[in-house]
Amino acid sequence: MKKKYFLYLFIFVIFLSSCEDTNSEKETTTFEQEKELQDVAYGDDPQQKYDIYLPKQRSSAKTKVVVLVHGGAWVEGDKADMNGIYDYLKTFAPEYAVVNINYRLANFTREPFPMQIDDIKSIVEDLKNKSQEYGILNQYAFVGVSAGAHLSMLYSYKYDTENQVKVVCDVVGPTDFLHSSYTNSPNPETQQIALAIQLLTGKTVENDATYFENISPKYAINSQSPPTIMFYGGIDRLVPFQQGEVLKETLSQFNVTNEYYIYPEEGHGFNEANILDALEKSTAFIRTHLK
Repeated sequence: MKKKYFLYLFIFVIFLSSCEDTNSEKETTTFEQEKELQDVAYGDDPQQKYDIYLPKQRSSAKTKVVVLVHGGAWVEGDKADMNGIYDYLKTFAPEYAVVNINYRLANFTREPFPMQIDDIKSIVEDLKNKSQEYGILNQYAFVGVSAGAHLSMLYSYKYDTENQVKVVCDVVGPTDFLHSSYTNSPNPETQQIALAIQLLTGKTVENDATYFENISPKYAINSQSPPTIMFYGGIDRLVPFQQGEVLKETLSQFNVTNEYYIYPEEGHGFNEANILDALEKSTAFIRTHLK
């Protein structure tokens, strides 16, 4: 009986080892050729689509992902707006997969929050489910512009419960809707951001300050928040540069690695030279912290 027992035990151990070897091989399969997919659906709404670039020599053991999130005041915009960054990363950071996303746009019948955060959650879940198929690792850098930067920060600081986001690149993103640069601004352009949220949600800072705190990335920062690089325009009237200063101050209070850059003569959009400068700085930052 003992001989039979040890024989069965030996066979069982060999079987388990064989399964582990097979799984290990599956997890580290290298895809030799690059691949690009357009308008991949991650939900039933026509706006729930993303494009994905998969580099050559990728594998689910090493190939990390950069996610691009367009702006548009939560009510407009398209992933096509990020094609310049998408193409730049494909060329100058070819070691990463790049995902360029659309999300459901808000209107008077559907609020932006938490709808758009839910879309980002769905995208991350879809990428996780397809990690073997795509040959990608579930570690991310988020790059967002304006409202897209706000969504990138809010998701990464507050809703990334598995700490899979390793880097955030914030380009002119709102960070604190309770800050005086919004609540006390005399500029009509600045007031448009808060007004847009109030019109879409029916909430005001005076009547529901907690709501605006909950959707402000600043208040979700803690010591585990991912390293963040920030870019702001010194004469931006839609998202004042003070929004970046507040973010930097809070990140530093929690000892979160951060870099803050301001282009003094820029508004909400940058000229070509400063766009290139921001891209180069962001790529270097991503390479340092998503490695």
